[in-house]
Amino acid sequence: MPLAWGIVQMTLHNEPVLWESLLDTLNPQQKEAVLFKENQLLIVAGAGSGKTRVLMVKVVYLIQKDNVQPEHILAVTFTNKAADEMKERLLSLGISINTGTFHALALKILRSHGHYIGLEKNLVVYDEQDQKQLVKNTIDELSSNMAITEKPADAVEWINRKKDDLIEPDSEQSVTNSNLNSVYKYYNEKLSQCNAVDFGDIILKSIKLLKQYPDLRAYYQHKWQHILVDEYQDTNTAQAEFLKLIAGSNKNLTVVGDPDQSIYGWRGANIDNILYFNKTYPEARLFKLERNYRSTSKILSAANSLIENNLERHKKRLWTDNQKGPNVKALRVNTDREEAHLVCDLIEQHYIKGIPYRDMAVFYRMHSLSRVIEDVLLRRGISYCVIGGLPFYQRKEIKNVIAYLRILFNEADLISWKRIINIPARGIGKKSFEKIVDFTISQKIGFLDALRENKNIAGLSKKVRKECSALSDLLSGYKNKFADNENWEQETEQFFDKIGYIPYLEYAETAEKAGLRVNNVRSFFEAVYEYKKNNPIASLEDFLQTVSLRSGIDEWDEQEDKISLMTLHCAKGLEFNLVFLIGLEEGVLPYIRDTEDVSQIEEERRLCYVGMTRAKENLYLLSSKKRFSYANPVYAEQSRFISEIPDLKTQQPSKMKKQKKYYKPVNYDITASDEKFNQQIDEFLPGDYVYHYDLGKGQILGGTGKGKSKKFVILFDGDKTPQTVVASYAGLTKLEQ
Repeated sequence: MPLAWGIVQMTLHNEPVLWESLLDTLNPQQKEAVLFKENQLLIVAGAGSGKTRVLMVKVVYLIQKDNVQPEHILAVTFTNKAADEMKERLLSLGISINTGTFHALALKILRSHGHYIGLEKNLVVYDEQDQKQLVKNTIDELSSNMAITEKPADAVEWINRKKDDLIEPDSEQSVTNSNLNSVYKYYNEKLSQCNAVDFGDIILKSIKLLKQYPDLRAYYQHKWQHILVDEYQDTNTAQAEFLKLIAGSNKNLTVVGDPDQSIYGWRGANIDNILYFNKTYPEARLFKLERNYRSTSKILSAANSLIENNLERHKKRLWTDNQKGPNVKALRVNTDREEAHLVCDLIEQHYIKGIPYRDMAVFYRMHSLSRVIEDVLLRRGISYCVIGGLPFYQRKEIKNVIAYLRILFNEADLISWKRIINIPARGIGKKSFEKIVDFTISQKIGFLDALRENKNIAGLSKKVRKECSALSDLLSGYKNKFADNENWEQETEQFFDKIGYIPYLEYAETAEKAGLRVNNVRSFFEAVYEYKKNNPIASLEDFLQTVSLRSGIDEWDEQEDKISLMTLHCAKGLEFNLVFLIGLEEGVLPYIRDTEDVSQIEEERRLCYVGMTRAKENLYLLSSKKRFSYANPVYAEQSRFISEIPDLKTQQPSKMKKQKKYYKPVNYDITASDEKFNQQIDEFLPGDYVYHYDLGKGQILGGTGKGKSKKFVILFDGDKTPQTVVASYAGLTKLEQ
């Protein structure tokens, strides 16, 4: 029996499962895609069409039927979460192959061979925060000789797009903006000085390496003889070129994607990579997966009607055997506060019917739309989590911890030195830090050596010299401990105890904030132990590499019974029984800056389509006539996307069947308010129903005071306890009983 065959003696329910058995679980289109192996293959897989299963079975088929060694198979994903899920699914079948994101794979290549192009093995990856700080430093230094008006965030965005498109500084496409070109060029020099790369560099420098060294390129082409790529519609120009280099002329390339779900053009994704795949690979075959296993026919009908308005796509129409399920509902309310209360009403109704919170989600186009929803959820005591907010590893206290660990194996990392040089407080200020940096440059030594030789640095106070020596001794000792100790995870917590980091947090913050930050740091230590337990031979460097490539969605615990709130960009790849898509208004979704830009409108339509196709059974599309921004009303028309779904009729909440009444009688004595208050009221009386611009509808229970100090006590819809609002600022509107 060949070795490859023995590896996949899989067991499901303790019975042997062969590739034939797995093929029998596929529909004809899926099966045809698995069996095809003559040329490169593009699988256009609609939402919920079982593309992941197709990839899994194809891997099993290659190993069992074609006797391909697992180490010659590579699977590329776009998120660490997707990579981990693929690993787990394959391991459950007894298979282990190379899996990872584009960035993770390219970074491994750079760490192994980057010295050929001047990169040290201990290079660090700068995330967005580090990148902005380095660009800011660059602009500050260049501004002494030239007028630079661009903001650091805009410069970062410009540089990232250039790297995604493989455009170098001083190239014809860069010099059109001389200021930003100068920032780009000098910023790259600073990255090299720090032995660091940003996310764009990871792919860009890997491409340079593979192009300059044909033998290395041939090595990886031989190593990965069968390549499978998921979510190909999200690749940018650089990633497509990287794939082309590692695939070579190999016909064993399978890419899976859906142009209708291409929603990352704003960050460099190039939809042309999938639309014109045959231009890069002329012999490629196209297969379509159109049978949907996730949503009801009513949801698919609405989604199909919407996306068919796009021109940039491979035509397809999702279908399903699942004819059951309620109609898609389009609801139009007066204000964003009403929208939030309506969503919470529906959440409670469906929860009572048996849908757990973890199987419900609220999607929105931009983070700012979550504020009102969160407020109402909190007031009603409904558990929720926000996905795609500030990721755990981006929090200030965790960034400081990571910065300390990074400099233990890369002391050239000046961004990390700047972050921790005075944490905890050592009296080493900005000017002292700059003098140390200048000394490292003039003497061509490392930062740690400069701290050690502080007596030779002019202008440092006696106290600063003492602190430099103490920090140098501490870090030098632990640098050796981490390098030589296989149990480095045990040293991590001891290291920060020695630094006094937790007492520093407790002293520097209020009690409440300190408690949160300390808990986060302790969670970090737990993450270190868990990582080492799962990766026994991994080093500190490996751990930091994994951390640097994580995103907010990777930290989401989908087993917690909480409502998930997230932007539509975070929603791709997920599914929920019940989906609320809020903010379907012109200027919100679609959010368009240039109404004449057809491609921009099409991407917004794809974004809406992605949100709709996450729903399995229940889908609500909500819009508001009026939203409030800083207490000022903003009026908007209903989104054009609603009108593009012909069978969808917009309802007003009051006309919805079985809709819970907005008001219930309240068990409060509405005559028991302050006597002077009752005498001063002319328009509003206890018992009146009113509307507040931000808090929604409610009933006046009473109040206190008079004149400018007059206050209303109001029980707002959905609240268990009344709230007090200042009469002169309340902006109340009286409602009919």
